[in-house]
Amino acid sequence: MAKDKEPAPAPEPRPVGEQLLDLVGRATPDDLKAIDDAIAAKDRDLAALRAVRKVLAVAAGVEEPKKPGPGPRKEKADADQPGRGGSMEERRVRCARYILKNGPTPAAGLGRLFDIPAGSQTGVLSHPWFQRTDSGVDLTAVGRAAVQKQIDD
Repeated sequence: MAKDKEPAPAPEPRPVGEQLLDLVGRATPDDLKAIDDAIAAKDRDLAALRAVRKVLAVAAGVEEPKKPGPGPRKEKADADQPGRGGSMEERRVRCARYILKNGPTPAAGLGRLFDIPAGSQTGVLSHPWFQRTDSGVDLTAVGRAAVQKQIDD
């Protein structure tokens, strides 16, 4: 009489991360095209649903929801205070006033104080008002005079 064999245990499922890496490793340009096509089809479906919604809203006398605007305007920061953003000239003035009060400062320190991205620091500080020294960025005589004139006015 033959003995019945027990079925082999199922292999352990692989972690999702490994499965994803395997899929990424086998991806082809055709896979990307298929995903782009699926996205385009969903975008068309979504546009059609939005159009139907507008028609139904008019028929039902329902007002369309307001789209959020940019929000209230922010007051401009005091030129002497560290702060975010502003035009290149506004950033330059804030840096110059800070250096006038506190002395030479490393460029990276000015970038952190006034939230100037690393890629914009050169544009802000490459100006006749500034010079690089061993202690950091300092004002030139022209810069010192220009900032002092702004403060006096």
